[in-house]
Amino acid sequence: MINVKELEKDKCSVSLKGDMDIYKATEFKQEIEKIYTKYKSFVFDLSEISEIDTSCFQVLLQLKRECKKDDKEMQMVSHSQAILEVFELYGMESFFGDAVLLTSAVNDQVC
Repeated sequence: MINVKELEKDKCSVSLKGDMDIYKATEFKQEIEKIYTKYKSFVFDLSEISEIDTSCFQVLLQLKRECKKDDKEMQMVSHSQAILEVFELYGMESFFGDAVLLTSAVNDQVC
């Protein structure tokens, strides 16, 4: 599920919830296309993503590239375990430029 909420005139929050897989990739991309021209800053809350596959990860990658090209801001916060695993798998932790806070569950696995 994708929920968009305006935070300020040019800034919105995008909350993603549940499985972000190939079955949701088209909907995800269409929702982003609807709001992209309206806002200059996007904050993605990733805390409730239970799974993410390559198709939805590619939507995030494309959006990050578009934001850089168009001088817009994209921030990701509250990374779920599923997001952290995909970032690590593809070596993309630093690409997005967001601080990643490890939860105690992640810390227990790392230690």
